[in-house]
Amino acid sequence: MKQITLALVALSLVLASCSSKSSVNGTVAVKMAASTASGSTTSGGRMATDPSGRTQGVIVLTSVKMNFRDIKFEVDEDHKKSKADSTYEDIKLKGPFLFELLSANTFVLQTISSISVPNGNYKEIKFKFAKVVSNDAMNGKSILISGTVNGKAFEFWSNTQESLEIDFSDKAKNVIVNNNDLAITIKMGLDKMLVLLQNAINSGLSDKDNDGKIEIDPLDSDGNLNLHGAIKSALKEESRLEDGK
Repeated sequence: MKQITLALVALSLVLASCSSKSSVNGTVAVKMAASTASGSTTSGGRMATDPSGRTQGVIVLTSVKMNFRDIKFEVDEDHKKSKADSTYEDIKLKGPFLFELLSANTFVLQTISSISVPNGNYKEIKFKFAKVVSNDAMNGKSILISGTVNGKAFEFWSNTQESLEIDFSDKAKNVIVNNNDLAITIKMGLDKMLVLLQNAINSGLSDKDNDGKIEIDPLDSDGNLNLHGAIKSALKEESRLEDGK
């Protein structure tokens, strides 16, 4: 929390100069959340075998952490007043922003910031993952998702530092600021990840080192490297913007 607080102090200083360029602004509340279609952090419900003979396991998510270096509103080039108009430009929120998106078996909506943004038509949000430097389990990681599969601990983590551009499901929809207050939520969908884990129960979800934890990581600690790549791609595919509340 201290890390986020310091980042927001720095953010207010950066945006102050942007806001001073134009007196025509709106206020945008930027939020972050993880989600599943059902809203549940549990997949499967009970151990069972479906008619095809496949085992349907019980997957429970217990922690979802992500860290971003910065978040940027990108202006729609088609709506720029003029390339020389310095008040109509991309807006960047400087982090780092470290979020725990799950608490007490419930997805948590986290507020990144509420900021004054120059009027404009912003086509998408771009954010960049960043590795955490800390003395806890997040050290060296940008994404850490933990839980259990049929009662056995699993951990997916990535040290990706990639940038990701996301927009609304309706590609024609933009973030339009016109002297108004609005809220947008960066939503990280987890349904495809849960499906991949369910499929892996039957295809060989491995705890190669027999340490009692199924590790899905870029180091291939437990022989789940292909699954790691698939989950990483799924998280990107399910990232989207939603109108916030």
